[in-house]
Amino acid sequence: MPTGTTSGVTLNMDIAGLVTRMHRFIDEALKCQSANAAAVMEYDYTRLESYLAAAINYKNWLTAVPQLDCPESHPLQLSVSLPQMDDVEAVENESIKDWARLMLIAITELMNSQSSRMSSGLVSHDQMRFDAFMTKLNNFLTEYVQVTLPLDLPESIPQAPGVTPGRTGI
Repeated sequence: MPTGTTSGVTLNMDIAGLVTRMHRFIDEALKCQSANAAAVMEYDYTRLESYLAAAINYKNWLTAVPQLDCPESHPLQLSVSLPQMDDVEAVENESIKDWARLMLIAITELMNSQSSRMSSGLVSHDQMRFDAFMTKLNNFLTEYVQVTLPLDLPESIPQAPGVTPGRTGI
């Protein structure tokens, strides 16, 4: 994560929900099969697209509901688990790394936004900022990843240790 820029605390219940989801999407991307290769497998590509759609749908839902008046509970500090930039940088696949890095920066912007100081909702500038990040992430997938990959990099892969398995069982 960019040095010292995000505390992991927000006053905004909607940002807490959105960031929690985005964090899970980064975790999924960092543990996907493609994270160990120079290609993004079709099923991982589909997952990345679905994660973007889910984040956008959640943001659309939270901005469509009425602004909530929470005089008795605000300012309630909500702790949010945040991904670490070191985890992102450890991934072999540069496209997965770029996607996760950009998603992490979007989280940092949300956590440090004006909206993060409200009890719920997003102010218009934070909505536009989020939308711009999601558009850039989608364009990265459709205009670079889908067009360019796979690459044959036999002399430079592997550079990093392999991605470890995700969480298992109950």
